[in-house]
Amino acid sequence: MRYAIFCVMFLMAQTLSWSAQAQCAISATTIPFGSVDLISGSTATATGTVSISCPGGFGNFNFLWICTSIGVGVNSVSVNNRTMKSGSNTLGYQLYTDSGFTTIYQYTPSNQYSAPYSNSTGGTSNSTVYAKIPAGQTSPPGTYTDTYSTAAQAQVAGNVATTLPGTCGGGAQSLSVSVTATVVSNCALSVANLNFGSMSTLASNADTTGSITITCSNTTPYNIGLNAGTGTGATVAARKMTKGAATIVYSLYKDSARSSVWGNTVGTNTAAGTGTGSAQTSTVFGRVPPQSVPAPGTYNDTIVVTATF
Repeated sequence: MRYAIFCVMFLMAQTLSWSAQAQCAISATTIPFGSVDLISGSTATATGTVSISCPGGFGNFNFLWICTSIGVGVNSVSVNNRTMKSGSNTLGYQLYTDSGFTTIYQYTPSNQYSAPYSNSTGGTSNSTVYAKIPAGQTSPPGTYTDTYSTAAQAQVAGNVATTLPGTCGGGAQSLSVSVTATVVSNCALSVANLNFGSMSTLASNADTTGSITITCSNTTPYNIGLNAGTGTGATVAARKMTKGAATIVYSLYKDSARSSVWGNTVGTNTAAGTGTGSAQTSTVFGRVPPQSVPAPGTYNDTIVVTATF
């Protein structure tokens, strides 16, 4: 099985300076989402770190506060609607300042500060970036990107460690942020069983239906196959429900006329389709043809459903 691997790349190569005595260097880690399955219905989360290191001993203040900002990507509508693109297809993602994924990273921040450190010794300020790819998306497989310029800012002020110095300011550095994602194909299956009910005679056809629901990545071709079941000597054309050594022959079909047997040979008797990223349901048409009545009791069979994509 293949997986989607996502990462946010922060590319930085300049030095941030606020005074003749101070040179501050900025760096960042990647944000690897690892294996992500859009079909699973789960969100994907990851973290990264933006770091700004400054020497101490400059300016008439006691503490150095650092704040960072991240802007709008070239493929994004706004910081509230960040997206990556693969051709004309889109994949949504978002960057946050908090582990609860409630405060979006803004371009003009007012409270995106790290804890202050002493101006007398200097130090490194680390700001965590929390990233999330929301669930429920139907993006087709492909390589997605988003790139934008942004800024890291520092507030060089403060004599009280518990008081924020205000809106970020005092200096800025241009950054290049690249977001990439690889969406891969995947499918998930669920079924509704067939029940022929109670019969006292098998002198005529007995029909019923069940269903198979498949959710495949958007644009992903797939085939659904049904095996012959567990009955001894059964084939896809003549399956067998059993009770001990007794059997009832039946068949499963792809059409309501019950003329196209549903088997498990791709290209011959499977059901083909193309995924949309959402659930797609196919009806399974069952029939017990006329035959001798076996001993009374409950007869059953187990069919393995396979999705090939």
